[in-house]
Amino acid sequence: MRYLLYNFKKRGEDMSRYIVISNIHGRYDEFIYLLSKCSDYFKAGYKLVLLGDYIGYGNQSKETVKKILELSERNDVIILKGHWEDILYRAYRPESIHEAEKHKRMIINKRNYLPLFDLTEDKTLLNEYLDLIEQMKLYYVDDKYIFAHSGIDFRMWKGSSSFNMFLLHHDESHFIWNNSFYDNYLKEYFANKEFLRKTFPYTVIAGHVPTYRINPAIRNFRESVPFIWEQVIGVDFGASSRYGRLGALILREEISYISIKIGDTTL
Repeated sequence: MRYLLYNFKKRGEDMSRYIVISNIHGRYDEFIYLLSKCSDYFKAGYKLVLLGDYIGYGNQSKETVKKILELSERNDVIILKGHWEDILYRAYRPESIHEAEKHKRMIINKRNYLPLFDLTEDKTLLNEYLDLIEQMKLYYVDDKYIFAHSGIDFRMWKGSSSFNMFLLHHDESHFIWNNSFYDNYLKEYFANKEFLRKTFPYTVIAGHVPTYRINPAIRNFRESVPFIWEQVIGVDFGASSRYGRLGALILREEISYISIKIGDTTL
């Protein structure tokens, strides 16, 4: 089994300790492998933060959902909502027939109906998962980080009187559907670099967009690494593609990560 481990030193901070995994997309075998590689971190008291998009694309969504349900019983695991959870919920617990049809079409158009078929046909498991989705938070904040599937909207920070007011200006789509999060952050960074550095109190950890699409220096799946730019860290390693990777970010006094190529498992 091959895996990569890199270290990025972040000086001058005593960082909280987390394992962060995002965009699993039904890659159950790879997910279990990553968890096994993180066993020493769990023993050392690290928390696991899961940033959403647990289903779709891979052919083991049912197995992945069972594991997510199991992990939801643990106090050291934080399970956040992604846009795939939103699609599934609106397809099977809609407010209207129109909403159900719209989101089921979204699943089919993404060529993910078959990978989700085992899950959606198991009504008991599906309903357990939909119940869990109802309880999933959109973001998690500690004293150093804010975790959210698709980040936040930095453009609203300058006009906010406090961080709490800043969050109140967001709706659900900012946290789970924001395709422009990284682009908007970089635009705000280059326009208001010193202002952000001095005033924004957190580092944002997000997934949603594969990191090879964010950094212009990374343009192929073989170079899937975390995107790290001052106050933002992107951790979607591209598991939505069979050519991508699934990764775990390790947050401590150093930032490191473990990643595995999709399909490269010998459990």
